[in-house]
Amino acid sequence: MRRPSQEAVVAEARNSPHLSNLQADISSGDRRRSILPPIAPGQGPRQSLRPGMTLAMAAKKAKAMTAKNVELEREKSGFLPPSKLEPTYRMEPKKTFNAPQVCALLKQTLENHLEDFTYNAKFTSTMTKVLSDEIKERTKALNIERYKLVVCVVMGERKEQGVMISSRAAWDARLDSYATYTFQNTSLFCTASVYGVYAE
Repeated sequence: MRRPSQEAVVAEARNSPHLSNLQADISSGDRRRSILPPIAPGQGPRQSLRPGMTLAMAAKKAKAMTAKNVELEREKSGFLPPSKLEPTYRMEPKKTFNAPQVCALLKQTLENHLEDFTYNAKFTSTMTKVLSDEIKERTKALNIERYKLVVCVVMGERKEQGVMISSRAAWDARLDSYATYTFQNTSLFCTASVYGVYAE
């Protein structure tokens, strides 16, 4: 069987009634409209509908997928991103860091946990983490807003040795402050410090 030439195929396509109907639609400005809403710039390609799927079903599926992605992100990070707040333009806190109040809190916390505690090198790291977490939470409960809190806990065994603990920080001496307390019993010493740095 002889195949038609390329010129014959082009001539047949030009004489096709479908082509004439398409040209008439274009010239009259009538175009077939899509059943899906237009895509905003930057949203990427539009997903086509599967056979038997309506626009409402597609929108419901997209919403479910978005909610699922949010849940997955929440599980990965453990918390949602913080909401954006408007600037207050406030240069000073309403309530400053109260060092004597925080020092009393340190004394109470260390005495409650370490009064009968015997030094053990295996449990020291865990105890310092427990103490620092509790001190941080109790200091936050004082509602000292707009302050960044830094908690340091140092614990060691008492063997008639000399120990010197020092720290240095760059801050505003008018607004920033700190509180520290040292606890000792027969087997250990523990120094806890809380630094309150005002965050504008």
